Amino acid sequence: MEYPGKTVNLTRKCCLAACNMNEIEVYIMVVPLLRTGHNVRMSAVRLPSAILYSKLSDGACKVGALKMRFKDQLKKLLSKCDITDFEVLANDRGLWKTAFKTGVVRFEKAQTEDSSLLRGVYISTRLLSLR
Repeated sequence: MEYPGKTVNLTRKCCLAACNMNEIEVYIMVVPLLRTGHNVRMSAVRLPSAILYSKLSDGACKVGALKMRFKDQLKKLLSKCDITDFEVLANDRGLWKTAFKTGVVRFEKAQTEDSSLLRGVYISTRLLSLR
């Protein structure tokens, strides 16, 4: 924001709050979680369900590392949202939507608290270095 004769630096948190938006990572998390609930409920012979539960035949990975499956990436997302036993939750559509939405809200809240804590540490160290 600019005022006559002054420039004000806003944090990302302030800009997102002013625009009533979520973090970009939250938007990226929501789609796979929604799709996963759908994939768990569908037949095992259909392609999306088969991809969820199978290893991919080709793909690149770090030397010495195991090939990552979609399910492995999903487990990372679920652990960020504090969701356990996703297959049981995903079989009930309403329960799944509630579980993942509250998990995403908890993740975003924890993320903003961490970022504000880090910003406070940064500002305090910057003020100490100016003295």
